[in-house]
Amino acid sequence: MPERNFEVYNAGEAIAPSRTPLVLLRDTERSLRLKTLATTSALVPTRLSPYLQDASALADRSLADLAEVDWTSIDDQSLRPVRLKVALGCMGLGAMLLWLLLAYTTLFHPELDAQERLRAYWHLYITFVSLGTAGLLMLWRDVAS
Repeated sequence: MPERNFEVYNAGEAIAPSRTPLVLLRDTERSLRLKTLATTSALVPTRLSPYLQDASALADRSLADLAEVDWTSIDDQSLRPVRLKVALGCMGLGAMLLWLLLAYTTLFHPELDAQERLRAYWHLYITFVSLGTAGLLMLWRDVAS
């Protein structure tokens, strides 16, 4: 059996230090998006073409803004208001979905008692309670610190 020599590839050498991961994401996404737009432009009706161009320009601006963010300047304290909003959103969404599930099962399945409703829709119940619990844990993290 012939002996094989494998060259060791160091992934760190492939990325230029001047390009951050977000710049690489922006460039890669733009390249893929432009190729996709060029391919699908023949399939899309002509009246929709300006909308695709507008969406592409918006994606360019958004990713360019994102690539310019200095991620080293963002600290834990500056993210606190956003985390609180997400936590309260998760709790509120979980509670609202639980209420909608209760309303749905009460209105459309009045023949079922509470135990049978829970048995039939346990997966939704667990999902909505878990969403609310995740929000509570995020809120507890910020309030406790």
